[in-house]
Amino acid sequence: SRLGKMGEVIARRAAGIDPSKVEPCRVPKSEGCEHTLDTDTLDRECLRKYLLYQSEQVAAGVRKLGTAARTVTLKVKFSDFRQITRSHTFGMPVSSTRVVYHTACHLLDRLDLNLPVRLIGVSLSNFAWAENEFISLEKGILPGLELRPELKKNDRGQNPPDFLPACFENGDAGSNLDAAIDRVREVFGRDVIKRASLLKGVGEGEDV
Repeated sequence: SRLGKMGEVIARRAAGIDPSKVEPCRVPKSEGCEHTLDTDTLDRECLRKYLLYQSEQVAAGVRKLGTAARTVTLKVKFSDFRQITRSHTFGMPVSSTRVVYHTACHLLDRLDLNLPVRLIGVSLSNFAWAENEFISLEKGILPGLELRPELKKNDRGQNPPDFLPACFENGDAGSNLDAAIDRVREVFGRDVIKRASLLKGVGEGEDV
């Protein structure tokens, strides 16, 4: 009676009664990672460290799924609990950690941080599940890592976004680095290898 109509639903489910269809496996629509900061901050360098850690997480997750994503989304919640998202969509699917990170940083740079940030996160969506939508370097091991078509010109004939470093125009999307990190971590665990800027973890000196 205290929970209203939902109380009846909860009571039935507690008794194992649920007529809804069982769906043991769903096709993922997005991959995300976010952190609520210990202390609200306006420090963009601190926020970029979070973005690097999160970009590693979501890009590796998408590569493990065997796909790539067209849309990178930045999520920010301010100290007054107002929440906003900003996105960038590529013409071709991407899964490079560096591409995701630089895109997230670009979206952050465009924000006017007039209030301290309480939460920050990155997500990837708009996945390319069809076999012919992205190219694999080593089928079944490194899916979605080859980004040269997208980095030269996307399917709309546009040049690479100007927020990506010049090295990306030469086809260097960090795919070899991503592949090596993925394979080492798969065998020895995530903490066995870290990027130098994340050696001390993110936030107030905590280790992650």
